[in-house]
Amino acid sequence: MPESAVYARQSIDKKDSISIDTQIELCKSVAANDSIRVYSDKGYTGSNTNRPAFQQLMKDIRLGNINKVYVYKLDRISRSLVDFMKMMEVFTQFGCEFASYSESFDTSTPIGRAMLQMCMVFAELERENTIQRVKDAYMSRSKEGFYMGGRVPYGFRLEKTTIKGKSSSKYVEVPEEAKQLRMIFERYSHPDMSLNGVVKYLLENDIKHLRGSKWQTSKLSDIIKNPCYVKADAQVYRFFERYGTTIENDIEEFDGKRAAYMYGRRKHGRKFSNIDNHTLVLAQHEGIIDTDVWLKCQAKLARNKQIKRTGTGRNSWLAGKVHCGKCGNSMKIVKSNTKAGRYFNCTGRSELHICEGHNCTIYANDIESIVSDEISEKLSQYEFKSNTKSDINRKEINLLNVQLHETETEIEQLLDKISSANDVLVEYINKKILELDKQKGKIEQQIMSKQLAENSTDILELTKIWNEPNFDNKKLIAGMLIEDVRITDNNIEILWKI
Repeated sequence: MPESAVYARQSIDKKDSISIDTQIELCKSVAANDSIRVYSDKGYTGSNTNRPAFQQLMKDIRLGNINKVYVYKLDRISRSLVDFMKMMEVFTQFGCEFASYSESFDTSTPIGRAMLQMCMVFAELERENTIQRVKDAYMSRSKEGFYMGGRVPYGFRLEKTTIKGKSSSKYVEVPEEAKQLRMIFERYSHPDMSLNGVVKYLLENDIKHLRGSKWQTSKLSDIIKNPCYVKADAQVYRFFERYGTTIENDIEEFDGKRAAYMYGRRKHGRKFSNIDNHTLVLAQHEGIIDTDVWLKCQAKLARNKQIKRTGTGRNSWLAGKVHCGKCGNSMKIVKSNTKAGRYFNCTGRSELHICEGHNCTIYANDIESIVSDEISEKLSQYEFKSNTKSDINRKEINLLNVQLHETETEIEQLLDKISSANDVLVEYINKKILELDKQKGKIEQQIMSKQLAENSTDILELTKIWNEPNFDNKKLIAGMLIEDVRITDNNIEILWKI
């Protein structure tokens, strides 16, 4: 014999929420039958149907054991219009009616069915509005640098704090873990050190992960990429700006003290793999890794990706760097049985047939010898200059980067105005852009000069590696120092990165 049923649900206990027992009693008071089955779910949300008592209720309806269901309020059984309509299809199919105590209607009447569907539309609207309010609140708090939950990164612990009168938490340095992190960043920033090399060093020296985990290259990579460690200054701002990251704070706020949070959807489960669609926000805690060390590590990670894509090139440590000065296409190594053994050949001529080529044979040994001498000379010059500098003021470098950013922004704004300007205004804009471009060049030279002195240790390290006759060392340093080698007959032009 089919019976009536009462379904009750309460997600969490609140002072202003009605209890499951009260819901059941109120529904029983309007039920016509004395024989009533009770189904209740406590601690479950109504946004989906994954609730044990609800599933049992639907099963009993399909078995023909229930002919009418009472609920205290519509949203007790479902907050989703889609889920509710699927549920009502089952109710209709098996001849089960539905009634709500507080809305005063049931599906035994046409008007009740119409009113029910209208109420569900508003219930769904309210749910979507609640979700949107939560999202807006999350974004608002994250933009202000609030801690938004999640696993606390290695090197930090949580501490209660107040931000703009609101309770929150912030990261606080764990000295023992932070000491390990500084050592890891410092070692990896060296030109000849790889992630595998860092892991090997940690294992050989019995340096334990203080949270019981194992040192792995993938974990080290995620740590090194995370901006929660860097003392974020204007250089860090410009780094993320180049990658298209949305930055919530002005560049002037990047003072080299506070660290930063990165928000965004992960790609393939890895953190910070596509920072172009992420958002960067200054955090409330202080960074523990100096900007120059952190940026060197980011540059190394980027170079490692490029090396994996382009291959190793064992024919010459200049592979991928040499281009034809006439057509601009790459020059590849060709092996021969002659005494010279190897020579560079323009692909613009041999493969694309768009270049007349060179008047003489470009022997690889000769080019490598010339470039090698130039690199040695460049390193000696920078080593001398580096040792004549001391007490670099990082605030000056930060201020120069702010000025550089402002100058570039002004240039971009002027370029945007050209399309709608008349001839007179275009002439003025072009003149102004030239002035700003010169100013930009001067600022870049000042930054380079100050950073050069600051990086004296790196120059000494490069010199040491370069003096060791090793193919991999030469290829590594050539990649770090040289942008391009252009050859036109007997002329060689080297474009430097520094």
